[in-house]
Amino acid sequence: MSLKDSKPKLSESQASQLIGRLFGLTVTKIRPLPSYDDQNFHVGDSEGGEYVLKIMNSVCSQNMDLIEVQTHAMAWLHQNGLPAQTALPKLTGTKMSLEDIDCGSGSQKYLVRLLTYLPGTTISKIACSPQMLYQVGRMAATMDTILHKLRLLWQTEHPKLSALQRENWLWNLANLPMLEPYLQTYEGEHEKQVVKDVMKMFETQVLVNMSSFRKSGWESSFPLNEAERDALFVLVLARFCQSLVMAEHSVTLYPENKDYLMITSHKRKHHLSQLWKMGKEAVLRKWVEDAREYSDRK
Repeated sequence: MSLKDSKPKLSESQASQLIGRLFGLTVTKIRPLPSYDDQNFHVGDSEGGEYVLKIMNSVCSQNMDLIEVQTHAMAWLHQNGLPAQTALPKLTGTKMSLEDIDCGSGSQKYLVRLLTYLPGTTISKIACSPQMLYQVGRMAATMDTILHKLRLLWQTEHPKLSALQRENWLWNLANLPMLEPYLQTYEGEHEKQVVKDVMKMFETQVLVNMSSFRKSGWESSFPLNEAERDALFVLVLARFCQSLVMAEHSVTLYPENKDYLMITSHKRKHHLSQLWKMGKEAVLRKWVEDAREYSDRK
């Protein structure tokens, strides 16, 4: 089955009934939330609780080991002080349920979870100052450090850790060369050429040095080594390219979801073009100076 046909399309009535049957909650309000290729609902119950019902697409629902590891990781982040969502147990005590659901074109299996709700404003809807972006980076570094501890713990205790090793996953940055077939839907000849040039730089400057990289590095929290710092410019551009190309490809699959899929694409294209014009040395110098400035304010 193609990913295009795998996205769930439950009605609000179906979602409410599912929550009542699996979790024993009486839904009093429900509204759809935006999503990439899954389906999400913001739910309120008769006791005043708020939750997010997440229904995975039927392709990803086949990899229950992966979703189980992700669910454990979310709980670990929450236990270590980060405001991460956690999965609520069903009436049976488990936190995931593989359900046969007919969304109008035949029954398919979808993995269902009910998550805690985190109120707030997404970063795409606020004006981002340099200080805000620095704090986002600090939070990412904190999250990465906590997950690294979990990985060390799981190396001997969790039998399903290997589910995270998805070698052919398009969102794995190491798989940037796999974007080539998707460039045909990427708009703008100049923009497309920038992506191709970044892909070439990635293959010649990053892939050949992968053995020199650790799993992560955050300059102010976990300083980069020389090879990592040298590759940083290309890595950032590569992630921009990956996100932009996959967003425009996804629009061809889900045109009705264009507003969400492209929510930050115009800004990202501008940033990619700006960084490309500045060049590696100027960008790295700017990043180091900014990081030092905001680090000194701690």
